[in-house]
This record gives sequence, structure tokens and C-alpha cells, in this order.
Amino acid sequence: MFSAEASSYRDPSGHVFYDANSVLRSVTEHGRAAYEGFRSNKQVAKLVEAKMLIGFEEIPRAEWPQGFEDDTAYLLRHPKIDFISYPYEWPFAALKRAALFHLDLHMELLKGGLTLSDASAYNVQF
Repeated sequence: MFSAEASSYRDPSGHVFYDANSVLRSVTEHGRAAYEGFRSNKQVAKLVEAKMLIGFEEIPRAEWPQGFEDDTAYLLRHPKIDFISYPYEWPFAALKRAALFHLDLHMELLKGGLTLSDASAYNVQF
């Protein structure tokens, strides 16, 4: 059984869901080309290894839980982070660190010809 992340409804490229042990992310047909370019970029593996991006694996369609939209092209599994903190809980030093992290991450992505679609502090976990 999985539940949808209420705040992920705005992204036309996919949505986030939770099950007991992991975080699932759907990639819609709208986001297919961008995802395929992302996953084939060698810079991505380097950033996952450096722990600047969280890892992911594609779930074979035959193993998908029931209930995903017809326009789902891929289903990804991310490791679950046991403790989530939010930017409104952080002191200024943590907010500053998150902002600097985004700049560093963007610079690394640019080396691979990639870019961020946003730079929300909600994308960062300490």
C-alpha cells in the first residue's frame, strides 16, 4: 500500500508516494525525456556517490503496485530517510548551508550539462 505526498501534485513530470520502507517517485510521459537524459548522464552517478543526490532505482513495470496513472512512464524507488526536518525549523546557519549546497550542486550539475528545476530548501536534508 502506498500513499501520495500531498505537496507533489504541482509537478507535471511526476509525483511522490510512500510505502512502508521506501519513497516512490513516478515519472510521467511529460517527464520521460528529461528523466532519460538525467539517468544516462555520468555526472549523476558521481553526485549520488558524493551524497549530493539521493540514490534511486527503477522498478520494473511488472513489480509496480496497482493504482499508478496510465501516463506513468517510470517508477523509481528512493531510500527512505528516517528523520525529516523542514527549513522553517532550521536556524539561519542551516538555511545558509542549504543555499550554499544548492549553489555547489548546481555547479556540479552544470559540469554534466544539467541544471536544477528549482532550488527550494525543502529539497535538502541534513
